[in-house]
Amino acid sequence: MTTRVFRAGERIFSQGQPGDMAYFIETGSVRIWREREPNMLILGELGEGCLFGELALLDGRDRTAHATAMMETHCTVISKERFDEFLDEHDALTGIIMASLVSYIRTTIQRLDAEFLAEGARAP
Repeated sequence: MTTRVFRAGERIFSQGQPGDMAYFIETGSVRIWREREPNMLILGELGEGCLFGELALLDGRDRTAHATAMMETHCTVISKERFDEFLDEHDALTGIIMASLVSYIRTTIQRLDAEFLAEGARAP
């Protein structure tokens, strides 16, 4: 595994790109966001100790969102191969990833609910 340093505002990866790496934030912060012209939807802002980019490694599909460094950010870069080895070797890591995914899903649902209500949605 290697460490990469991203400058403030630097795009780490883009929505739609193949995902062959995950990232663990050592220092700094990262914004995860989706783009649908002309709008931007912020899915979350992650800080030290957070893992991101793992969805593409888990399902083999393209990136579902953009990731941008909010400030100078140091990340451990984890290859697909090393990620799979880690999962096999460390049961605790699987639990951490599951907790992260559950948190992401809950936050996304809450954000969608708020947008739904803000638009004045009505029952069918």
